[in-house]
Amino acid sequence: MNISPGRRYRWLVLVPLLLAMVNCAGVREAVLPPVQLWQIAREVPGADPRWQRADAATAGVRVWRGGREIAVQRLMELLPGDEIETGANAAAVLRFRDAGDTLVLERTRVRIGSLEVIFGRMFALLRNRFTVTSETVVAGVEGTRFLFEVGRDRAVRVAVADGAVVCRSPQDAWAPVRLQANEALLARYPSRAPPMRTAADASELRAYEQLSRDVSGAPEQGWCCRDGQVSPSWSNRCTGSFDTDRADAVRQCRPVPPPDPVGWCCSDGRVTRSTRSQCAGQFFDSEARAAACYPRPPQPPAGTPRDPTKRY
Repeated sequence: MNISPGRRYRWLVLVPLLLAMVNCAGVREAVLPPVQLWQIAREVPGADPRWQRADAATAGVRVWRGGREIAVQRLMELLPGDEIETGANAAAVLRFRDAGDTLVLERTRVRIGSLEVIFGRMFALLRNRFTVTSETVVAGVEGTRFLFEVGRDRAVRVAVADGAVVCRSPQDAWAPVRLQANEALLARYPSRAPPMRTAADASELRAYEQLSRDVSGAPEQGWCCRDGQVSPSWSNRCTGSFDTDRADAVRQCRPVPPPDPVGWCCSDGRVTRSTRSQCAGQFFDSEARAAACYPRPPQPPAGTPRDPTKRY
């Protein structure tokens, strides 16, 4: 087919534009919900509380971006490709804005993708569609709670507490396996044999759910202002205002004003129940004392002779 030079030019311009539009659409669809390092905590055995909020250095939580380690702080934004690793006796909570939370347990390394577990354990509490992957297993979920573990031998264990998880092989080595609540799967490495399907340990899953709550709500140590006094406290035990900096806590701490007393108010010869600040007359703390309040008789104008028959 012969194409005129004019048409050929239009196609040369149009085709790259169409390809660019397709590529841009693909990129937009691949962009994942923003992810936040929601919590960093460390376990202190024998302490009360056992799980305590900590800074990244104390907890041994590290983040790599583009192959380089970067500074870590709680609530930082995590980008696709970032890798997060937890130290001993440490845990972190990753919050996927449109999906839910995942608890990254100690000595675990994950990559933000949806979420790839390189080694270690994570417990997910999700409300929307999500994917957790490893080298040998891809777990597709929708609103569920489950454990995903990659062992030192690279074997993968998935245990479902609630909802359903569909596991498949990224190499299509075996048919997809759908796990319901209280079911588990064990896929060994490098075997291409179908994974082993077993009953999940319900008590283990309950323990992970409780651990998720403990880590997410881990308190931090600081200073509590109550009734004008500043004292050391945990954030979850302070019944006043809390601050991690003592100087700020002292500067902002003010004595609580005493409550406005309630009693009896005598105004214009009438006695009514009132607070001291609301009383426009004379305030008494008892009704009996307020009963002695009477209206004063009118006084004669200045210079007027007093009438001896009247009581002033």
